[in-house]
Amino acid sequence: MDIKGIIISGVLIVGAVGGTAAYYNHKEKNSIDLDDFEPVSVESTADDDEETSEVELVPEVITLSVQNLKEIIEPASQLITTKYKYTNAADIENYKEAFGKKVIGTTTHTVFTYDGVISGGIDFSAIEYNIDNDARTIEITLPAPEIIANELDTNSFRFYDVSNSLFTDIKPEETIGKLDDLKKNEADKLIQDGEFLKDVNENAETLITSFLKMSDEIKDYTFTVNITEPEVTEEAAEVPDRSIEESESAVAEIAVEKTSKYTGENYQTVINKLTDIGFTNISEAVQDPDPSFYYKAGDCTRISINGVEDFKKGDKFPADSVIRIYYK
Repeated sequence: MDIKGIIISGVLIVGAVGGTAAYYNHKEKNSIDLDDFEPVSVESTADDDEETSEVELVPEVITLSVQNLKEIIEPASQLITTKYKYTNAADIENYKEAFGKKVIGTTTHTVFTYDGVISGGIDFSAIEYNIDNDARTIEITLPAPEIIANELDTNSFRFYDVSNSLFTDIKPEETIGKLDDLKKNEADKLIQDGEFLKDVNENAETLITSFLKMSDEIKDYTFTVNITEPEVTEEAAEVPDRSIEESESAVAEIAVEKTSKYTGENYQTVINKLTDIGFTNISEAVQDPDPSFYYKAGDCTRISINGVEDFKKGDKFPADSVIRIYYK
């Protein structure tokens, strides 16, 4: 063997030995001796599971308050009102007397028809509540039904058989007083009849019961709704005055000029003047079938405010008075 072969053989022998040593060194470093580790004790969690299973979930107990019930039935307040509509006729007359007898030629008289609406309901602020959260019961007692509104439809007025005297007029306060009497008479008839307020009671009971049944808040409660029978008295026909604010919102009264300040003027100008000072219920002008000869076309020939045709400067009428204007 020559020197070159000897060198190659030596290199191979060194490489083999080095590789074997490296392998055993690597194996020694990466081997795990289990004797170096202490055994880990794993405890059973069965007791923990058992304790967890013994915890009972207590359901939340819902308790009701009066405020809760008020919120449930409050929407019914707009629906409970029961309305009664009527049509009637009346007249207003005034005249001079002498020795206790009517003076011929001094009578001012008008006949008219009109429509009205009477509304009945209950006072929600007077409802009584009795809640027993332990027994899960509710008792609601409604107040007696009452007249809550009594209104005349001023657009419905129709005037007939109007006769005026130069010597006698119908004062605005007489007209207003007459209308108040008419409204009260209609309400009195309803109260005495009894059926209207009975219907109000039944309507209130039905609606409030329906609202309670629809509420999920009281599905676990047993409830009763009690009604109170209405009182048949003269005062029952009167609309209750519940607040100062309501009385302050009454229709304002407007002072007018005397009748002759309007007649003879263009009827559209008269309408504009009355509108400007605050009147809100001026009917469409009507052509006068029998105007006096001295009026020209388009002139206002007659004007009536709540049936009054002869009024003086400073006389006052409600802003929603029925005003009728006639022209040539």
